[in-house]
Amino acid sequence: MRAISGRNSPVYSAGILDPYADVQVTGDAVLNVWNARINESLHEHDDLRIFIFIRNMSKLEFIMFEIEATRYVPANYEWRLNKNNNFEGYERRTGSHCFTWQSSGSQFTVFHHVPASAYRFRINRTPGLIEEHHVLQLVRFKDSWIEAVPNPLND
Repeated sequence: MRAISGRNSPVYSAGILDPYADVQVTGDAVLNVWNARINESLHEHDDLRIFIFIRNMSKLEFIMFEIEATRYVPANYEWRLNKNNNFEGYERRTGSHCFTWQSSGSQFTVFHHVPASAYRFRINRTPGLIEEHHVLQLVRFKDSWIEAVPNPLND
């Protein structure tokens, strides 16, 4: 299962001008950007988890699981270019494809295995839509909650 994990730009974050000049250096920099984000988050929070929700809307089937947000040791991965000139990170020990990084949009993708303990469910009946006036009634909405603000572009 692939999880798009955000934008990681070693060009911006590590000052790499040509990401293709040294594929390994660029791949390591991509992981360092990820690790820096994990470090920053762990500085603010004691526990950091990633919640993954997989959906098949045509069958209304879903899978949910969470994993620990972990740092990756760059030396444990070998980076190669694929046929689309995207960077692929492989675990040195097992040869498993773990990451893909697309230089064109700096999109970083992490591959995860769906654990057997993942919560799997199917919705047997599509729920109907809730009409707007019902929601407003439930929250006891009042017109006084909204105030018109002049548009500075019309001045």
